[in-house]
Amino acid sequence: MSFLCRRTTMIDSDIERQLYELALADTDEFVKLAEISGLDPKVDFIGADLSGCDLSNQDLRIYVLHDANLTDCIFYKTLFSKENIRGAKFNTRKGYVVASIRLTEPLPSPSTESLNYTDAIATIIKEVVAASDPNQKLGILQHCLDSDDRKSIKKFAVHALQHDREMSGPPSVSIPYLMNLGVSLIYPLARGKLIDSYIRILGDDRNARSYLISYYDKRASGPNVRSALQNYIADKGSA
Repeated sequence: MSFLCRRTTMIDSDIERQLYELALADTDEFVKLAEISGLDPKVDFIGADLSGCDLSNQDLRIYVLHDANLTDCIFYKTLFSKENIRGAKFNTRKGYVVASIRLTEPLPSPSTESLNYTDAIATIIKEVVAASDPNQKLGILQHCLDSDDRKSIKKFAVHALQHDREMSGPPSVSIPYLMNLGVSLIYPLARGKLIDSYIRILGDDRNARSYLISYYDKRASGPNVRSALQNYIADKGSA
């Protein structure tokens, strides 16, 4: 709030009106306060001193923050655009994600909250790969990050957002990458359940099938994983 008030005095001659609106604002969210103040996200935050601001749950991808001071800020599910934070000063990497592709408009995304967590991961992979637009792929992951409070889903979405080149690649790259990401992040004793979700939700896709057969040949361990993959390979035939 203090930064926004300071900036308001610099850009708006009607200072009292702006301060009055800020005082009445029923929010403490950074983006909403910036909008109420009439600040331009592409201009007014370049070189700004935002140290100590609470930027939790904020999508700041349209904010140009070149050379801004972001030290001691509170980050939690905070999203930045890589192209907009050149020269910005951070003193922590925890709690925020930097995406190299900026999302300009929210896009519809599937709901995963009603699914068990392994089915949710497999469904996210299916929806991300099916999306043709890179922005929509990011939108799906960001929606899951915002709407699903389970740690396993958030961890998966955050890691995928941090590697958007692989995630946004052709299915022959993105499907194995995302499936392997899910396996590597999940608790080992739950991998059998995840493999089962992969088989049921992704198993008819040839790239997913190739990954599952390769996983069986090279890394599968534990009776639940091997039995699920043995049945799948026997049913589908070898690659």
